[in-house]
Amino acid sequence: MSDAIASQTALLTAALARARRGDARGVHQARTTSRRLRELLPVADVAAPRAGALRARRELRRLTRALGTVRELDVAIAEFGGAASRAAWDRTAVRTVEQSLLAERDRAFADVAHKLGGADGDRLRTRLDAIAELVGGDPAPRVAERTLARRLRRRASRVLAAVEAAGTLYAPEQLHTVRIAVKKLRYSLEIARDAGALPIDAIVTSLKRQQDVLGRLHDFETLAARVRASAVGAGRRTALKIEEIALALDRECRELHATFLGHRDALSALAARASDEVARMLLGRGLPMIRIGAEGVGGRQARWRATREAGRAAHRTDVR
Repeated sequence: MSDAIASQTALLTAALARARRGDARGVHQARTTSRRLRELLPVADVAAPRAGALRARRELRRLTRALGTVRELDVAIAEFGGAASRAAWDRTAVRTVEQSLLAERDRAFADVAHKLGGADGDRLRTRLDAIAELVGGDPAPRVAERTLARRLRRRASRVLAAVEAAGTLYAPEQLHTVRIAVKKLRYSLEIARDAGALPIDAIVTSLKRQQDVLGRLHDFETLAARVRASAVGAGRRTALKIEEIALALDRECRELHATFLGHRDALSALAARASDEVARMLLGRGLPMIRIGAEGVGGRQARWRATREAGRAAHRTDVR
């Protein structure tokens, strides 16, 4: 657990350095790493209740949210550029939207630039390093597994509830809730997979595909809203052409919603498997929590080593 926090902290520090320079990939990686750390820290709090893990998690949440608008605009700019290259949209309308998106991105980045480094960033890194040191080795036997299993079940139940609440009608807010719930469940599954050396790559991959559909739907929803906002102050003809672009994006949203509905039952089944099958697997294997190396969450080699060591331990037991 200590190594997991330390390696993710190092990744976050490197990503923030790139993000400070305005690098879109750095912004994305910093946001993703902050989410992974937020999944690890509750387990660290169980191992070392006085380490301040939950306080650090709140700080990371603020960082994640601060980066959110910049990340959404980076995606909007990329998606709009790709869509404009494929469609025969009015050139003046396209330029107007692009200029609006770029200006909004500049303003959003200026608002959060101070959170990406300086004293705030240094304090957060120092706090995370201190937590990693206080956690030391693994938590008490079975504590980490039980904590992760509880989190998995809670995340899975939220996905099931969100899918049920979303129903079959096109409702952006409810679909956004489903997307967030699926994303959090996926992060929990990835950490459980790597920490417990669980053979659940197929489940994680399937859940990622479901998340991608919901993520793309959300991206086009927010892009359509920003496209419409860019029409303010434009001439009448340009404003009408911009509305045509927004309507095309609306149609894309409806098509993605239809895709989601086709996979709705499969998504619920994946959440149910996470709650039942994966959580029981995590609790029942009796494997020590492995240390996640510098490559961060997702290290296949670490999982292979843990499985090999477990096999050797079983063999020694049989010999005795």
